[in-house]
Amino acid sequence: MEKARILIAEDETIVALDIKRRLINLGHDVVGVVATADACIREAIASKPDLILMDIILKGKSDGIVAAEEIKANLSIPIVFLTAHSDDNTIQRAKLTEPYGYIIKPFEVKDLQSTIEIALYKSRMETKLSESEIKYRTLFLTAKDAALTLDENGLITSCNNKTMQMFNYEEWELNGESVKKILPDVFINHLAEGVKRFMEAGKYVSSDTIELTAKKKNGIGFPVEFSFSQWNANKKNHFTLIIRDITKRKEDETALLKAHDELEMRVAERTAELRSLIAQSSIAIANFNTHGEALYVNKAWENIWQLKLQDIEQINYNLFTDKTMQRYGYMEKIKGLLENGDSFKTKPLYFDPMEYLNIKRNDGVLLVFHFYGVVNDKGKVFRIINMVEDITDKMKTEEANLELMESKIGSSLIIEKLEEERGRISRELHDGIGQLISAVKLNIEVFEKTSGGDFPPLGKIKDLLTQAGRDLKDIIYALHPAFLDNYGLVPALKVLCAEVMESSNIKTKLNANEINGDMDPKIKLYLYRIVQEALNNAVKHSQATEAEVNVFLGGDNLEISIKDNGIGFDLDGASNAKSRKAFGLISIKERVSMLGGNVQFDSRSGNGTEITIDIPVKDIA
Repeated sequence: MEKARILIAEDETIVALDIKRRLINLGHDVVGVVATADACIREAIASKPDLILMDIILKGKSDGIVAAEEIKANLSIPIVFLTAHSDDNTIQRAKLTEPYGYIIKPFEVKDLQSTIEIALYKSRMETKLSESEIKYRTLFLTAKDAALTLDENGLITSCNNKTMQMFNYEEWELNGESVKKILPDVFINHLAEGVKRFMEAGKYVSSDTIELTAKKKNGIGFPVEFSFSQWNANKKNHFTLIIRDITKRKEDETALLKAHDELEMRVAERTAELRSLIAQSSIAIANFNTHGEALYVNKAWENIWQLKLQDIEQINYNLFTDKTMQRYGYMEKIKGLLENGDSFKTKPLYFDPMEYLNIKRNDGVLLVFHFYGVVNDKGKVFRIINMVEDITDKMKTEEANLELMESKIGSSLIIEKLEEERGRISRELHDGIGQLISAVKLNIEVFEKTSGGDFPPLGKIKDLLTQAGRDLKDIIYALHPAFLDNYGLVPALKVLCAEVMESSNIKTKLNANEINGDMDPKIKLYLYRIVQEALNNAVKHSQATEAEVNVFLGGDNLEISIKDNGIGFDLDGASNAKSRKAFGLISIKERVSMLGGNVQFDSRSGNGTEITIDIPVKDIA
């Protein structure tokens, strides 16, 4: 028997004590004994008993029925009435409080026991039912999907807040209405089929989701998915319908499908591009399966070997039995690609046309082979790519470049040796013949002073020696301008321009800014020779009346230009002709090249000539 905490409301003391004794004997706890309705209400609030035994007739202004009404409204404590009266009016009033039982005085212990047990069990069941109903109602009302209940005729018996939001109806506009108001006839067909199946076989309606188009209050359709299930109450079939708005999901599916189609199109386009690039690549490419059989070769591969894919298939060629790769010791590496998916390349291999008859070039070809193992998403090699690089022309070009480099180095050495020889001859002329002429002239002058006579032939010899000294000085300066060593590039160029103007009557102008910092004497001499050669060409060939030299150092470059207003010349003709003019242009080009710079010649017949030179500062500082 369940033990309970019980409150007794009885105004007869002897009867109350008897009831208390009996309850204790039955194993219950008595939390209190009261004689009035007000006292009962206060004690119930204070002790919150599991059950109240309430006499209908109590002392005071209010009876037990009034107390029961108050307690029911605020505390939900089960009440069992004790009464010796059975008149209809009292019974009807008592019924309105929905008591959990009646005990008629006088009563037996077994009547008291059974009535209390039934009241407690009924209270417990009602509490559980109330909790379950609250839980269900909370879930029903707060669900994120529309939830409706229907009878077997498809009439809506209840709906949650989400249903009203989804379909834009008020609750009173849906309750009692046919579900056709929001769902198409096809749903009623599903419902009817489910009812029929349940009635015939006792199987519940499937709860699988179904998609269809629902309808809002304004008539606009939208996609939904729903599931419904059957339940039975009071011998009637009822249905619970769960509806979910899948508009966003459908939009996402459409967008995903569109993105998928676009991706497929891009993949197809990219694949076509790659195929086109591979087909047109200048590098020979072949694709082999793991059995060594050729699956694809591009045009460049066909051009090297003069074989098409069908020709390879006919001769039963296999990569793993290639005699050339076996001869050069690469077969183990090729087979190893199947295990590790690695890559490697061979050294340059020469193929003689006498041995390989398919090769068109009479001098044979020099080839480098690249091998790659292609791995799938499972990490397994499923293809071997072979790229063949024809380096025959590349090697010839490198040889030609090497010869050109050696030629440039030789030219540079020749120019350096030439300048060294010029300097040596200049010094020897100055120290030898120059000093000898000066000494002879000095001795003549001493003789004239000491002899006291006039010897005209000696005077003529002295004049000739003076002229020879001037000519020798010019030769020495032309061989190696000492002024350049002593005063720098810009002052030396000023002297050069003055000498050109004096000797040729060409009005020569120099525009230059100061070049600060030390400059390598060799580089300084090269720059001087460039300008000197350009002005010499102008003097000898241009028939110019004016010439201008510009030398400016700024930023990252030294810029030099030499231009005249002469008759000009044909650049192509001058470059091909074996003339002094051609040698002058070659000399300028070589010296500029040795300084790491660039030179441009601009000349047309009748429009003068301009030489523009650009030299990196880092190479001259």
